[in-house]
Amino acid sequence: MLTNVDHLVIVVPDIHTAIERYTRLGFHVYDTGALEGTGTRSAIVYHETQHLELIAVEDPEQAGAELTAYAAAGGGLRWIVLASDDLAADAAAMRARGVGVTDPMPCGRTTPSGERLEWLLATLLEEGAPPLQFVQHLTDLDARQRQVPQRAPHPNGILGIERIYIAGTDLDGMVEAYSRVLGGPPPTTQDGIIIKANMAMYTFGQSQVVVGEAYGPGPTQDAMDARGPGPFQAIHRSNDITASAAWLAAHEVIPAATGRRANGELVLLVGPRDAFGYNLGFVGRDD
Repeated sequence: MLTNVDHLVIVVPDIHTAIERYTRLGFHVYDTGALEGTGTRSAIVYHETQHLELIAVEDPEQAGAELTAYAAAGGGLRWIVLASDDLAADAAAMRARGVGVTDPMPCGRTTPSGERLEWLLATLLEEGAPPLQFVQHLTDLDARQRQVPQRAPHPNGILGIERIYIAGTDLDGMVEAYSRVLGGPPPTTQDGIIIKANMAMYTFGQSQVVVGEAYGPGPTQDAMDARGPGPFQAIHRSNDITASAAWLAAHEVIPAATGRRANGELVLLVGPRDAFGYNLGFVGRDD
């Protein structure tokens, strides 16, 4: 079954600039080198169990036209990668629901320290498919985390990924498409107060994947105007939102927006200019 949000893939125009920028945003960031057979280079930010993967194109021919164009347009949040404890079974279940998906493909790389990491990856095949990928790790978490000297909590207070938001123009159609891929009953529609959208939420462990259709001016409509449908925002849980705000201010990062959830939690959004094409959010209590 699909168990949790494993990581986010963020495409960036240049890996060295991305490392500098995400370090300024308060993350522990580490260059992990070339990704075998992909024409890309990556850097990683490890949370407690999840991570962010920054990817830059180094060989456009090998990376492919779509990814190269996405990077050239400024990059952004490209894929949400969900972890599976039995990827072959999950892929078979998707096919039974009429979803086009690859067989699990063996993948791997060698860390800068020489340790071998291996995993299985499945991707959706249909044009316009949800921006989801699926992974089953063959290397245990301890070994994967050894590739970075430091992980969460980061200097900015972030502990992990809480919510990822995806914009579209037809919420009913999005729910139908995502539910067909993910299985289970369709979620109930909710009012997204901060993103100004009608939304539906899929939960995986401690994280949620949210699809939304804008109902007025706000982050969702801004994303649609700037890039069209797709992932546009990732909210991260902070262990001290006041300290998060102080870190951003000290490093001359001005939040593009702030807001409050219905439960009173403060949300800070770092805009696409600073986070490479998407809103990078912080959430926590300040009382």
